[in-house]
Amino acid sequence: SPRQVTERIFPLLLNEKHSAFSFEDCSFEIQKERESTARVVMFTEFGVEKSYTCEASFCGSDSGELSNIHFNPQIYYDFGSRFCEALLDMISVRKIEEAAKKLESRTQTIR
Repeated sequence: SPRQVTERIFPLLLNEKHSAFSFEDCSFEIQKERESTARVVMFTEFGVEKSYTCEASFCGSDSGELSNIHFNPQIYYDFGSRFCEALLDMISVRKIEEAAKKLESRTQTIR
């Protein structure tokens, strides 16, 4: 659905910016045990479609180019910078359209 594509654009853009973020590990489902989380409440009570939770690790990643590397402050600073770049990409019609096409093609291959 169009809503499923639009809610996944920012995570896809962030995935393309920094290897510490994994789009494949994202969950967009509303699970019963998560109904009281801020992300779900913002969606169900206020209709905010683009509310996200980003989990961080002190230990590091188990995949990608940062696997088996203990995260340090520089990695978090770099991630924060890339996070802001992904936010800026959200005002670029071209970037949004490119991401939407990628998401739509992923959805078609899954079907």
